[in-house]
Amino acid sequence: MTNVVIASSASSRCQRRYEKTWLSNIAKPSWPARDRDVKRADPLLAIPVDEVSSSPLLTARDIEIVRSDWEKVERAGEAAATLLYDRLFSLDRRIRLLFPLDLEEQKLKVIRMLGAAIHGLSNPDVLLPILRLLGRKHVAFGVREEHYAMLADALIWTLRQALAGAFDEEHEAAWTRVYTVLATHMQMDAYLDA
Repeated sequence: MTNVVIASSASSRCQRRYEKTWLSNIAKPSWPARDRDVKRADPLLAIPVDEVSSSPLLTARDIEIVRSDWEKVERAGEAAATLLYDRLFSLDRRIRLLFPLDLEEQKLKVIRMLGAAIHGLSNPDVLLPILRLLGRKHVAFGVREEHYAMLADALIWTLRQALAGAFDEEHEAAWTRVYTVLATHMQMDAYLDA
């Protein structure tokens, strides 16, 4: 049986902006999500999670927390991205070799892409194929499965720094669940040929 991740379908101007950013940064795959893979429960959308995955379910509260936190992190922009990359590289300095020497453009990309993914949780028909495509592209860049856990650690650490006291256990749990879902879908078929 397929687990599902529930996401609110409420659209906002900010969400539409992120969806545009997402689509402009990553080419939309030519295959649509299959209807049988995406179950709809009006007014909620369900994002399927791999059958063998232990990914927990997302609640509307998880998504609300993550989106609210992300708005605050975005205001820090480059400073937040710098924290993220500094932490990531401190966990394994060899990861630095996967990135360009000048990280300025990369920092902007990571903030935009994370924001687009967070706001795309309510549009799985678009989000899931893009996550899988993005996962395959990352394999070509040299990203290995263990790097996803390191990025999770760096992201949670960055959020603790950027949000300070507002980042409590509930927020950390919500972010962990959202990241797990995003990373699971990125890896779902990325390493099949590896």
